[in-house]
Parts: sequence; C-alpha cells; structure tokens
Amino acid sequence: MKVLMNRCLVLLIVIASLISPYVGNISVVAQNIDSSFGVTTPMYVGTNGTVTSTRVIDVSTDHPKTEVSFTEGAIINNVGNVSNTGTYISTIESSNTTKGIGQGIITSDESNNMVAWNAYDLGKRIDNTTSFVFNGIIFFDVLPPHDSSNEFMFLDDRVGLYRSEVNDTGSIREIWTWD
Repeated sequence: MKVLMNRCLVLLIVIASLISPYVGNISVVAQNIDSSFGVTTPMYVGTNGTVTSTRVIDVSTDHPKTEVSFTEGAIINNVGNVSNTGTYISTIESSNTTKGIGQGIITSDESNNMVAWNAYDLGKRIDNTTSFVFNGIIFFDVLPPHDSSNEFMFLDDRVGLYRSEVNDTGSIREIWTWD
C-alpha cells in the first residue's frame, strides 16, 4: 500500500507540474489533460461544494494537519445528479501549499447506488487570496450491487484526475476518468 501511495504522489506531482501554468483557466487545463493523458471532457462536474466541518488534528510539527469534511452536489455524465460526501486530511506544507489525502462516497440522487473513492492531491493558494486550487488523482470502487442496475459500474476500479477550486463561498470540482 505504501508503494502505491508513493507512486500516486509522484504521479500527482507530475500532473500538477503539467497543469499548474493553467490554474486560472479550466478550459486550458482540460485541453492540457486531454492531450497529455488521453482523457476526455470531465465526467463529473460539481459546483456547490460546502465545508461541513473542520478540525485541527496535529500542531506539534512544522506541518500542521487539519481534517475537512464536505458535501457537494454534482452531475456525472450518463448518471445524472449525485451527492458527494467526503473528508480530507490536509497537511499544511507552507502558507501557500497543502497536500491532502481524502476518502468519500458519491451517491446517485435517483437510485441511491454508491461509489467509494480515495484521493490524493496538492493544493496551491491563488495569488495571496483565501482561494486554493487542488490538483489530484482519485481511485473509484463501486459498492454493491455489482450488476447492470448500478449506473456507476463504468467507474469500478477506475482512476481519475481532478481539479478543485475552493474559496470562502464554496468549491467547484471537475473529474476526468483516465483510460
């Protein structure tokens, strides 16, 4: 597991370095991801993320850790409206950079089918504001039923790349599946 996490972090750093020049322009980010990694337009678009709780976990080191939980409404292509609930453990590397490890569950608003996820990201502050952009990698695992009645089966054991922008009023997130 530790080897997988290390590989994911290396991959995340490579991805972040490729798209960091385009942080302010999501359409350029999407084009860069598309041409560099063979993924298509985002399969997930979330526009109303809200932090539901924040707690400090550790301040005994030079890199404090916080826990942030959120809920988010989104639309997934060929699924429809979904609810995403998750929690990230963020390590504050500097006043402008954080790295995070998260997990959560996306639920279909129509069928209540679910897909679990685990994610790793790197966040950068935008121009000395309270806004951050997070670029990351996400791993999906569909929860039962594992049959044609579950609209999330196309995500089972899939990997995605994502970009989130978080500010005082909420967050937006886009996820691309990686083929």
